[in-house]
Amino acid sequence: MALKAFDLVTVLDRVELKISCFEASGRDLYLGSDDSVVVHYLVEERTHDTTGKIVYSTSKISQKNLTTKKAVTQLKTASALGRVMVLSDGNLYLLDSDVLNTIGSGPKIKNVAVFCVNENPNTLDPFTVQLCVGKRRCIQVCSLHEDRVSLLKEISTPEPVSMAMDGNYVCVAGQGQYCVLNVETGSSQDLFPYDHITVYPHVKRIAKEEFLLAGPGNLGMFVTAAGISERPPIQWTEEISAVSYYHPYIITITSQFIRIYSLIDQQLKQTLHFAGGELVGNFDGQLYVAASSCVSCLMPQPWTMQVEALMESERVEEAVELAEHSGAVGMSQEQYQHLCRTLLQRAGFVKLAHAEFSQAQEYFSRGAVDIRELLCLFPGLLPESVEFIRSQPPLHHMADISQAMQGDQIKVQEAKAFLLNYLLQCRQQDPHSFRVEVDTAIIKLEAEKKSGDLLLFLECGEIACSLPECTRWLTDHGQFVALAKLYRVLGNLEKSLDVLTRLVREEVKDEQFRGVQDLVDCLILVTDSKMVWRYANFVLDRCPKEGVRVFTQTRASLDPTKVLAALQQYPDARLGFLHHLIDTKKLQVWFCAGFPDCCLALPRS
Repeated sequence: MALKAFDLVTVLDRVELKISCFEASGRDLYLGSDDSVVVHYLVEERTHDTTGKIVYSTSKISQKNLTTKKAVTQLKTASALGRVMVLSDGNLYLLDSDVLNTIGSGPKIKNVAVFCVNENPNTLDPFTVQLCVGKRRCIQVCSLHEDRVSLLKEISTPEPVSMAMDGNYVCVAGQGQYCVLNVETGSSQDLFPYDHITVYPHVKRIAKEEFLLAGPGNLGMFVTAAGISERPPIQWTEEISAVSYYHPYIITITSQFIRIYSLIDQQLKQTLHFAGGELVGNFDGQLYVAASSCVSCLMPQPWTMQVEALMESERVEEAVELAEHSGAVGMSQEQYQHLCRTLLQRAGFVKLAHAEFSQAQEYFSRGAVDIRELLCLFPGLLPESVEFIRSQPPLHHMADISQAMQGDQIKVQEAKAFLLNYLLQCRQQDPHSFRVEVDTAIIKLEAEKKSGDLLLFLECGEIACSLPECTRWLTDHGQFVALAKLYRVLGNLEKSLDVLTRLVREEVKDEQFRGVQDLVDCLILVTDSKMVWRYANFVLDRCPKEGVRVFTQTRASLDPTKVLAALQQYPDARLGFLHHLIDTKKLQVWFCAGFPDCCLALPRS
């Protein structure tokens, strides 16, 4: 589906003169002819009663014949001054913008090849217009007032063919060479040559200190005032008659077509048929195109409609870039930010459906997607206790991840890996957002993997999950060590010990289980002495060496004498505990005479 950025609407179906140039300001439209005539029209825009489309009507206000019998080559309005500048036969005239009377007795400047207005003027006076006039051997920077033109500066240069001015810089197309002049310092910097026989040197200001030039091989070249290019060139499909700029589009016109290129990615976006096209211009947001005897308007589609059309055709990169470059036009900043967030989220789901996971993750992160929108695509991951309704209007049309991947289980597993990575990223960046949903999903996904990553996750910090669901999920997937660790992290040591005891007894099995060591690692955290004694003999019977740790590393308060008595059946363990008393606890151990198996442990004096 092609992007529809503009509609073409007729303004003047046919005029009696041959149009050589045009200019517009608000509702005023000015046409210059090939025989020195200037015509002023008033343009009315309205909505058609039946079709609801925009239609134009025009009325002729005034007409002026400059009597040069030569073409009018340039027109430029100075609306604040109520004036129109007209160039014909090398003479620059100043006319009243309403009735087109000549201001003064004749041309204000003679021997003019071309002129342009400073689109980024260095003056705060709203009733002064800065312009640059190109003559045979120089350019002149002038100040236009209501009834006169004042010369400010003159710089020697070969005769310009075309030029544009921004601030202190004038980009000039001379005879076969482009250059940038700094009118403040008088310095000049050559850009690149062009074939003046085959190429008309179009020069168009695009942004602050940036210009678009017609280069070799039908290339539109972007250059800055510093003489460098910060954007890739545009490859025009054919030689163009004129070029204009309407953010974020470059509009070109030829004898048959109007072509719309994106400034964002330099690609062709739309083509409109327009027979005999010669002129295109952006006049403060009003786009006009003209052939020799007619004028039409390019009506821009609202950027929101353009974005929606791009999304429907899944051209998400273009849609996102267009939205981000359009700004909050016609809406509040809050509305614009909400629209952009929603757009980024939708773009993420489009990429997810195409298994382009890294791009999906980028869009989800930038759009701050509600993680539940993503989790509900993966059956079983969203906690049963969470009541969640998908966004309306929907962000996507996927039923679940299996349907989106068309049943391809390899891609489903890749999607789960992507989701796990994204959840871990979300947890790190925003640890408090939907914590139960995120942690529950991570535990379930890690359990399916059956790797040691789940144990590492459980050790990383506080866990907030749906415990009943995680218990069931870990049990179903044989992740009993992780289940014991989860109980332990959540502070339920008794249930953790119960699971570990079942593992020691081999009632259940888990490849991650290291044996009695895991049971003791949990038991030494217990502060209840009764619970310690409950498991002590169970551990000693299976591994006396690990059993010693129960008493030497425990957090519970135990009577050393009672421990020694309990260890009588385990000589090696008893000896280890004695070393602990003497070397670590610094206690004195007294063996009772006649009772070699009994002893007293007392603090050293």
